[in-house]
Amino acid sequence: MTIKELTDDISRDIVERAQRNLGATRTVNGKKRRAVASGDLKSSLTYKNRTRYNKPEVIFTTDSDKTKQYADVVEFGRRAGARMPPIAPIKEWVKIKNIRPRSKNGGFIKASESEIDKMVWNIARSIAKNGIKPLYYYTDAIEAVLEERGKEFEDALAQELDAKLNLNGRSK
Repeated sequence: MTIKELTDDISRDIVERAQRNLGATRTVNGKKRRAVASGDLKSSLTYKNRTRYNKPEVIFTTDSDKTKQYADVVEFGRRAGARMPPIAPIKEWVKIKNIRPRSKNGGFIKASESEIDKMVWNIARSIAKNGIKPLYYYTDAIEAVLEERGKEFEDALAQELDAKLNLNGRSK
């Protein structure tokens, strides 16, 4: 297997692992939570192998402009004290997750448009104040796959270097 073929294979494994990381259920504050709301980010994960400045490069990204807008926020989080995030994507997320507004004493109230807008504004304000913890779905996937398959990559690299060194007919 050539280095390029192996890099493609490892990159596919990394994307697959990242998709599993996004879909995994985690326990946060004693409650089971999933990072995936619509599944758009999970399904749009991809990679690109290219050569830049005569060096091979693998870029892990998404294939959708919509998901590129928030993929980094999910991966690396958002710092506390930053500006408020845009309201429209949070409102869409609230509808997908079917989050209902509550009264001050914690009971559910009628989900009128104005109550949803208040709830979304409060969520955005909380994100600005407290930030968002990172999920590291790609970082964890890269580390896990390279730990599993690093030796295989080293062996393929050594074989390819050996083959190139012997191309001119002389021994090493």
